[in-house]
Amino acid sequence: MLYIKDAIAGIHLVGTANEFRGKGFETLIAKTALRDAKDLGCKYGVLQASDMGRNVYNNIGFKEYWI
Repeated sequence: MLYIKDAIAGIHLVGTANEFRGKGFETLIAKTALRDAKDLGCKYGVLQASDMGRNVYNNIGFKEYWI
């Protein structure tokens, strides 16, 4: 799910079935959502990753911030 508010894109509820993990589907979904968000004028992308998805998002350029 892609949620947009005030030029900020939030990526939510991304999941991959066990038999499809490690094949690039999650990366494709995230990159497509981010490209669509950019086309709609977003300047920032945010998400909350699970431990399982953390490396996927780090590999496409997300940075971790702790508050």
